[in-house]
Amino acid sequence: MFISYLIEDTPLNFSSYMLFMLTGRVRHELELLNRHVIVLKKVIESGPIGIMKLSLDTGIPDHRVRYSLRVLEHHGLIVPSTQGAVATKSAAAAFSDFEEELEKIIELTSEIRKDGGKLSRMNPENKNL
Repeated sequence: MFISYLIEDTPLNFSSYMLFMLTGRVRHELELLNRHVIVLKKVIESGPIGIMKLSLDTGIPDHRVRYSLRVLEHHGLIVPSTQGAVATKSAAAAFSDFEEELEKIIELTSEIRKDGGKLSRMNPENKNL
């Protein structure tokens, strides 16, 4: 999925391919996390709520909503009911823990950006890289 996106939208050379390989998985996981958060937030706000209603309200395809619900249930953040998914008591607490984790991720990505900026200013002819 990502490789075809990279090939269609970006001239492919070895260095851009290698950068993609280094960052593609992280990007994918962040996109998944974002989707899970959107689904969980909607379940907290509107639960009980079914897959089709979640899909319509969020614009996320139903097969992806189903996967997110399965992940959230596995982590004990929602439970199924006959009317649809319902958030557990631990779901609200998970959001406060989530904020702390996001801050750590933001700090780490800032460090990566700073170090990556240093790399982009290095002379590619330097054999000590």
